[in-house]
Amino acid sequence: MKYEGYLRVILLLLVVTLVSHILVISNMGFYSHDEWERYDHVLKYGFIDFFNSYMKVVPGQEFGMPVRPVGFLEQGLTSFYMYEFPVLPHLIDTLLHYLCSVLFYFNLLRFSVTPLLALVSALCFVVSPLSISATAWVGASFDNWLLIFTLLSFSFVNLYYQSKRVAYIFFSILSCCLAILSKESALVLIFLPIYVWAIIKIYLNQDVDVKSVIQLQLIIFIPFIFYLYIRFPALQNSFSGISNASYTPSLKNIFENTLLYLEYPFAINIGEINVLKAISPIWKIFYLGTHILLILLIMRFFGLIKTIIYVLSYFIFLLPVISISSLGAHYLTLSSIPLALAISSLLTKTYKSYRLYFMLTSFLLALLTTHFLYIGYTFYLDGRCQRIFLDSLTTALSLNRYDEVFIYPDELSPVHVAQRAIFGREIYQRVKIVTNDSNKNTIYMDRYCVLYR
Repeated sequence: MKYEGYLRVILLLLVVTLVSHILVISNMGFYSHDEWERYDHVLKYGFIDFFNSYMKVVPGQEFGMPVRPVGFLEQGLTSFYMYEFPVLPHLIDTLLHYLCSVLFYFNLLRFSVTPLLALVSALCFVVSPLSISATAWVGASFDNWLLIFTLLSFSFVNLYYQSKRVAYIFFSILSCCLAILSKESALVLIFLPIYVWAIIKIYLNQDVDVKSVIQLQLIIFIPFIFYLYIRFPALQNSFSGISNASYTPSLKNIFENTLLYLEYPFAINIGEINVLKAISPIWKIFYLGTHILLILLIMRFFGLIKTIIYVLSYFIFLLPVISISSLGAHYLTLSSIPLALAISSLLTKTYKSYRLYFMLTSFLLALLTTHFLYIGYTFYLDGRCQRIFLDSLTTALSLNRYDEVFIYPDELSPVHVAQRAIFGREIYQRVKIVTNDSNKNTIYMDRYCVLYR
């Protein structure tokens, strides 16, 4: 009967994930120039050449240069279907998100969380506005892979503390290695054994053999030090300012970025996080104040220590990017775990005896869910627009014999969608997006990305 209960939860999470991500799965596109670059590479040189080029662990020119063999392998395999059958890449990313929810659920059970709280937490995670960017955007699937191996690492470390079986040390190291090869942010896992020990001590009030913690911590250091040794030249370039300015760390960015990442979960009408810089200060205060309200509710019901743990957990995977000027909503993917757990903990704590607080928490959850739906809808519109643009462009180029073709978008056109589709691509070298229609071979683009003369 116990396993039948698990099976029902697994199926429920699958149904909720597929239904809530229907716009993601049915998206006709939404790819940036990075995905199109890999698509062109596979078509032109073949998958074997792609594998040999992208699966190497190399220093890179800067630390912002992705060295992510795990995610590249998935994107290389699915690139065959990006244009012809886009539902497949999006479905795979949605299933990766679903796998994260299942691992999250069982991790919570392993940490002695009640089945109800574990289920509500997993459901809150499924519809989190912080996780949908990494699911709807194929180019950000690295964050889903990172979360998968992070959750597995947590599980194996916890299992080792409970059983002392050597096999779990091996699986812990393997999971951490795969996390590193999924995304550079995994470097914060270098102190994972200590972090898991602290959670067990604070939340479960259980003792763990300190000798086991120290042993595992020393062993976990090895793959991280080896990885840092390989990428040390890239780190030097990034911190010395030689790298791309967008990925050069600066203390000046930390305060503003911290506020933006706090505001974003409740920014119900914001898709890309960069837009937060340009909106009215009144809205920014509302978004930030809403998150502060959540933090105060956590403090009210769970105390200062657990509130501090929430804030630290929210920001821990943002540490590698908090000081750079390049912002991304997908950077918050792993922050969706503490956010989901916080909301679900407040819901299950207040629904019987604290009606006012329950209503406040429900309001916060409604804002988060609304934001989740809004982001999914904007991704869908951009994906549809990009597909229409490329189909129209293919037709236009076949009828146009000029050496250069100029695209003049009207003022309501989503120019960024078009730029992502053609930037740096050899087959569109003669295509230029311009700000005037003075050329005789100009093609116009309307707000729906349709090209016309």
